[in-house]
Amino acid sequence: MATNPYAQYRQQGVLTASPTELVVMLYEGCIKQLKLAKIHIGEKNIEGANNAFQRAQDIITELVMGLDFNYDIARELLNLYEFIQRAIIDMNISKDINQVDPIIEMLDDLRGAWVEVVKQTRAANFGLSDE
Repeated sequence: MATNPYAQYRQQGVLTASPTELVVMLYEGCIKQLKLAKIHIGEKNIEGANNAFQRAQDIITELVMGLDFNYDIARELLNLYEFIQRAIIDMNISKDINQVDPIIEMLDDLRGAWVEVVKQTRAANFGLSDE
């Protein structure tokens, strides 16, 4: 049985990723699903849009489950994730293409912040500094 080399590569990336890198991957996956949903809505593919929205919801659920409430920011992220989750549900019901981009922008901003955390963590782990 032949296996897909790309799927193996992706799985290996997930298995070797740090927790912060996994968060970035989840944001990227959610953004991808929302973009797919937007395309499906434009093509009048309701089933495709529904599937993409549901995958995006699943990703947000994973982000919620990964929160560590030993840190104050976790409560703020929970509120934000709950807002995004409700927005995705509303978008899935209404199939309003205009509601998708603001949520994608919000997720992209969050992704960018986590990318910076990954960079800082790597620098700290390897004794590097920006100076």
